Amino acid sequence: MKHVSMAADSRSPLIALLVGAVAAWPCRSHASAAGLTSDWEYVQEVDVPETGVVKLRVPYDTLGASRPGFEDVRLVDEEGTEIPYVVDRLSPAVSVVRAAKSVSVSLTSTSTLAVIETGVTQHLAGLVLDVPSVPFIKPATVEGSHDRAKWQVLTQGVPVFRLANGPAQLELRFPAGSWPWLRVALDDRRADPVAITGVRLRTGVEFVETDVLPVKIERRSEVASESRIELGLPAANLLLAAIEIDTPEPLFSRELVLSAAGGTDRHQPEQTLARGTVYRVMLEGKAVSAQLSLPVERRIASPRLLLRVLNQDSPPLPISGLRAVCRPVCLVFRAPRPGKYRLLTGNRLCESPRYDLASLAASLKQVPVSRLTMTPLLRNPAYRPPAAVPQLQGIAAPLDPSAWCYRKLVRIGRDGAQQLGLDIEILSRARDGLEDVRLLRGDRQVPFILEYAVGELTLWPKVTEVRDPGNPSRGCWALKLPLARLPLNRFSCASATQVFQRDFELYEEVPDTRGDKTRRSLATARWTRTTAKADAKLELRINQRLETDTLLLVTDNGDNPAVQLADFELAVPLNRIVFKSDAIQDLHLYYGNPNAGVPRYDLSLVADELKALERSDVIAGPEEQLRKSSWSEQMAGKRGGPLFWAALILAVVVLLAIIARLVPRNAKRSEP
Repeated sequence: MKHVSMAADSRSPLIALLVGAVAAWPCRSHASAAGLTSDWEYVQEVDVPETGVVKLRVPYDTLGASRPGFEDVRLVDEEGTEIPYVVDRLSPAVSVVRAAKSVSVSLTSTSTLAVIETGVTQHLAGLVLDVPSVPFIKPATVEGSHDRAKWQVLTQGVPVFRLANGPAQLELRFPAGSWPWLRVALDDRRADPVAITGVRLRTGVEFVETDVLPVKIERRSEVASESRIELGLPAANLLLAAIEIDTPEPLFSRELVLSAAGGTDRHQPEQTLARGTVYRVMLEGKAVSAQLSLPVERRIASPRLLLRVLNQDSPPLPISGLRAVCRPVCLVFRAPRPGKYRLLTGNRLCESPRYDLASLAASLKQVPVSRLTMTPLLRNPAYRPPAAVPQLQGIAAPLDPSAWCYRKLVRIGRDGAQQLGLDIEILSRARDGLEDVRLLRGDRQVPFILEYAVGELTLWPKVTEVRDPGNPSRGCWALKLPLARLPLNRFSCASATQVFQRDFELYEEVPDTRGDKTRRSLATARWTRTTAKADAKLELRINQRLETDTLLLVTDNGDNPAVQLADFELAVPLNRIVFKSDAIQDLHLYYGNPNAGVPRYDLSLVADELKALERSDVIAGPEEQLRKSSWSEQMAGKRGGPLFWAALILAVVVLLAIIARLVPRNAKRSEP
């Protein structure tokens, strides 16, 4: 295999100077390397053929095995000595957009001409037109000149436009070059002229190598006016430059929102990573203008992402493929001698290294990438898993559980970090934010951390079709759930009917204190189906806690045959608790106390360390009811609470007393 030479005399003077500066730094870390490799789970060998400065490109599976900030990456030589390095994330230089020195606009019989004096000596790679906020679409031609006498075509027939719903393409790109003068012509033969009020120039952008990786579409669903596509990246911790889409649609415009699901904050379940517009515009006989990528330029810690396509009133956009455009990550270090070096990853507890070489990080970007032989990512045979947060005690303050209504037995199989998923019984009985959940060993609390919405639990309700003799066009399905008060994420169903359009509503009937029922709407959507695709489903996003155990789905068939529905599914959030425990004694999980406050444990100070450990899955046993809820506790879970109802009763009594005093008494009858 060929290798790039690392000798200083084969480089430019600047690179040679950098190599000399790096060579002056010590090549060994001051930290002790004894027993270093046993704390790292994964290892790779790198064959370095000669002494010098090396720029090692890190494979993507190595990125996925490391921590997001590279805190656990170590490089050691054959003797086990730690080698300092610098992380180089290959990002492009930021292009500069600046106003042109002058712009002269004129009209001809067929076009709008803008002659631009650039006033810059740097290479230009594009320009942006400033136009009024009116819808239009026109072919554009850009020419460059050094003397305003001879003009060279830089790009021709490229559409520029502004659509009525907001998206616009007003930038014209061309090969980078130095141009004192530019000329832009907008073709006005098919539409009225559009005023050009200004021009901004874009300087050339340094090219940075990227890799295009496949993206797996895990799941797609159509919810109301948007498509929700769950994506699987090939690895975690990618430096994601953009997401590219493939679609056969010849003419479209859609807004995209890329999000990462967050599992530790119930108030912000999704973190928006990028938002932008993709489009394709075609003019007959002219070039196609398309923007099919969503710029991201962020380091993505999780390989699971959610892409939302906002369709508004347009049909769902067909997407045939997705790709991730990723920027490489490199390690720059000085190899003191030829030989084999080991790259170590997978230590969830170590601190980030601090090397003196970091002061040269900006300069070392000039070093070219070395072509080296590297083994695949392998599990380290000498790896020893760390103890589960040894500095943390496994118990907290005592607690009297007499105020709790329910508990479940939790059996621990082995010592260490544990995780327990909260089932639907716990979700139904506990408070909305799970503030009343407690874990006890005897009368002592076991501290834990809560992870919200780490997945979903799927429920299949018992479905009954309800017919209304007085309204035969009304379709209605009653969905019976196993429990009331469940937090519902979404609802879905399928249909065997091939072509239809219906408006659906999902609601529940909530009884009040007088026994009357109030209709509580949960979601509405229009479902249009024009193909016989078996995977076409109606999906409704709910994200609300139910008050009853029965839902009703209704639609109006009008003068059409009744639509046939099947495969009803409901999903509730999967929340779990993470804690440390040994197997010497079983635990109990308590819940069902509307007056309990949020627990505060010191465990939150080392939450990241605990969550990084390998965990054992434990499950809770059958539910045990300790006592029945009092009237005040039942009212606490309803709107207003006990204070509201007590105040209401008192107000009624006072009102009746006032009315009694205002009514005149009957005069006494006279005696005979």
